[in-house]
Amino acid sequence: MPQQTTGPFLFQQQATIEKPFAPNFGKSAGPSVPEISRPMAAATKGFQHDLNSEGVLAQGTSPAAFSPLTNAIQQAAINLQADERVHAVEKMKDKSLLKETEGTKESKIKLYCHRCCSKGHVMAGCVAPLFCQICEANDHVAVKCPHKKNPRPVAHMVGYARDELGFFHIPHGPVKTPKKSPSTALVKVIGGQLSEEELVGHLQRLVPGSWNWDVEVYDLNEWVVSFPSKAELHRSINFGTADLKNNLFLKFEEFNEDENFGHELPSIWMQVTNLPRVFRKYNTLWAIGSLFGATQKVDMITSRKHRVGRFQVGVLNVDLVPTQMDVVIGDRYLELEFVIEKTCG
Repeated sequence: MPQQTTGPFLFQQQATIEKPFAPNFGKSAGPSVPEISRPMAAATKGFQHDLNSEGVLAQGTSPAAFSPLTNAIQQAAINLQADERVHAVEKMKDKSLLKETEGTKESKIKLYCHRCCSKGHVMAGCVAPLFCQICEANDHVAVKCPHKKNPRPVAHMVGYARDELGFFHIPHGPVKTPKKSPSTALVKVIGGQLSEEELVGHLQRLVPGSWNWDVEVYDLNEWVVSFPSKAELHRSINFGTADLKNNLFLKFEEFNEDENFGHELPSIWMQVTNLPRVFRKYNTLWAIGSLFGATQKVDMITSRKHRVGRFQVGVLNVDLVPTQMDVVIGDRYLELEFVIEKTCG
């Protein structure tokens, strides 16, 4: 009778123990190998001894009844150790591959410099000269130019207080035309770049005497320079290319500027005499000036202190500027009166 109860009991225990592992071992329905193998493998060594101590196998039952479970646990532990060894070897291969490709084409393709925005190196080791083709600055490249973040200017129709005064205006700062003189030279930097201070230092060393050097950027690696005299300029030209060492050279040429810079618009100061105080604001006065031409300045000190709005404007013809205008500001219709100051700016 004890053998009859022991046999079914062991069969039942074997079925309940093997069921989670045998059909679903390593599948998504049950736990994966790495999750169950570590604790189970540690307990495998004393598994048979524990069963004997509890008397489960004491009645003649063979330990072979538990062999599938024991083999599965041991195999899971072996597989886990094998996987860990494979991963360790792969990591070692990756490290050796990085060392082998360091300094080669394969590694340079993956590198990117955020200073000069080019591939093949990183910012810490970048020695490339910087020059912006947009604003001609030498502290960044065109991709990072701050001008690209600013609103784009557009042409405005201004001066249409009268048809004869109207034109399209594109905002721009004051234009400084290059100085035209027989002693003005075009200095070209060959083999690299120089800052304004560096160029002045080389000119002071190459040209004798004390001279206040005035240099202006003309193009990439080209400067417009005023020499002390025409004779000194020709001496530098006849001397040939000046060697600055470090593969840098200066080449001197006569500067011949043939560009047409147009003519400067006459500029006048105007006052609007009957503009209510609530409208004597900077933006409003700037807009009023655009009725006659291109507004250049707004005098807010005078506009606040007195009962007038004062502004400076460039016009096509001073004689055609009207002194009365009907204007709508916001939702207010106003008949404005203007005075042209006698002194032109």
